[in-house]
Amino acid sequence: MDMIGIKVKTKDQITSCIKVLRSYTELSMGEIKQLISSDDYVYECRFVDGKGIKKIISICNDLNAVNVETEIFEHGRTTNIEFLMNLVNTYSEIEADVDRIIDEEIDN
Repeated sequence: MDMIGIKVKTKDQITSCIKVLRSYTELSMGEIKQLISSDDYVYECRFVDGKGIKKIISICNDLNAVNVETEIFEHGRTTNIEFLMNLVNTYSEIEADVDRIIDEEIDN
């Protein structure tokens, strides 16, 4: 399954990371610390999960705001927030088109 995930590159600000990540996930402080230390994804979602992608964007922005460097991956390759924002916009446009088509079919 294709996934998008975020890793924390800054390893010396674990407390700041935990504060931010606890507002997005129910992981324990120990679990978050372990994910950061082992260079695993601190949050991940499916490639087609628009809400999850928005959450990754928010996590990235919040961590960057406290001077924590992050790295975003899609399909195992490094990517950036702009790509994710474009992806979310594309999903929103598709959803709007589908809604419009359904409305047209109902009206006919």
